[in-house]
Amino acid sequence: MSEIELLKKLVDLEKTKNTLEIQIDVWNGDGKVVEFKRELDLVEAEIAEKINELQEIEDKKYSRKAKNSMYSQIQAYITEINKVKEGLKLSRNQGLGLENYLFSGILNDLRYYIIDDFGGHRIPAYLMYTRSDENSVEVSELSDFLNTELHNLSEIENPNYIKLREFYEDFKNRMIKKFVE
Repeated sequence: MSEIELLKKLVDLEKTKNTLEIQIDVWNGDGKVVEFKRELDLVEAEIAEKINELQEIEDKKYSRKAKNSMYSQIQAYITEINKVKEGLKLSRNQGLGLENYLFSGILNDLRYYIIDDFGGHRIPAYLMYTRSDENSVEVSELSDFLNTELHNLSEIENPNYIKLREFYEDFKNRMIKKFVE
């Protein structure tokens, strides 16, 4: 199995795991819950196996490509947000009325690279800015944060999808802690 095939299998297994966990939480029949738990144990064992295979596979060209694409995506955000006119800040909701949509967009753009073979990057060319302090973020603060994350990403040696997923989760947690909480 190739690296990308292993990744797709892992993603499918994780979806199955989530479904089983929901079924266990909401099912009323004891016999069916036992069956779901047994199936969940098998799926979790298979997930561990796929994680191990992804770490040990020889040809990691897809995860190297994913790392480079993630780097390019973060760089695209840095480039675009720094095109701001003096005195403006980035709108957190990007005009959509959804709180912190800006951060959700950044995370979604990066997530694609760790769940499939996703080429290229999206240029966030239509970012919305504001002069208001309310519901906004300082451009320099986000730019500095993203530059630090670029450095963190560049420090990943011998990338594989497991390392990239760990980076993504850590990145997400740091972003939430710094800008959302």
